[in-house]
Amino acid sequence: MDLIELAIPFFVLAMLVELAWGVKKGRNTYRLNDSVSSLSLGVLSQARAFVTLGVGAMCTTL
Repeated sequence: MDLIELAIPFFVLAMLVELAWGVKKGRNTYRLNDSVSSLSLGVLSQARAFVTLGVGAMCTTL
């Protein structure tokens, strides 16, 4: 199992803790667009392996 897959629950937990802390302190600095951007980059970094595998598989069938 990949370390990134194991870390995903901790990333989500950290985002929720940050949100709760900001709400509790009355200074909510949590920005949803930053979180979506970070998660999207993480997904894209993992998708690169699928593209590489797809191109490799396509080249071997030619």
